[in-house]
Amino acid sequence: MRSARELHDGRSDCARIVDLELTRLGPAARIALLGHLQPAIERLDLPPTDLTVHTVTEDLGTAFPSPLGLGSSWNPKLALLVGASVADQIRAAGAGPVREIPLPVPLEDPRLGRNDQRHGEDPLLCAKLAALHALGMRGADEDRTRVAPVLWWGDNADTNPRESFNLRLIHEHQLTVFRACFELGGPVGAVLSAERFGPRRRWPPS
Repeated sequence: MRSARELHDGRSDCARIVDLELTRLGPAARIALLGHLQPAIERLDLPPTDLTVHTVTEDLGTAFPSPLGLGSSWNPKLALLVGASVADQIRAAGAGPVREIPLPVPLEDPRLGRNDQRHGEDPLLCAKLAALHALGMRGADEDRTRVAPVLWWGDNADTNPRESFNLRLIHEHQLTVFRACFELGGPVGAVLSAERFGPRRRWPPS
């Protein structure tokens, strides 16, 4: 069995390493990695991951306005300050350092739901607010990240079966905003959806 140092060696073939690790994960371990609270993988020196969207817990921490309320301010500096405050509370509470940030995807239709989790309809505004929120969480020191903000992508209707996985919408309306958000330098990664697209699951547990 290869050591954690060998697996994290940048000279290794990434695809081969991923395939190798997938063969070592049983069904229960794969399912456990689909949720927001992911267990540690000690063999790889990976700590537990908490991807919950609240600051620290549901009962502790400052209750900030929803992303839609923050977007209504059209104030990028405010998003930066909120992100910094969220990071301070997470670190002070000793909570997991990997956290989701509000969706940068613009609002599309009020009938789709989850609109309070998005900043608004303007793509540039959404990307800028999400990126600055993430920058506030990361902090100014590039060598010492306060919190590792990640984007969650793959929002699908878990209560509305008529909504489908629209590739044109994704490429023209969503991924362009995600790209702008990353180019602005905020998030450190992305989390793919674990929900169903249409009648069957398109992305298997991994």
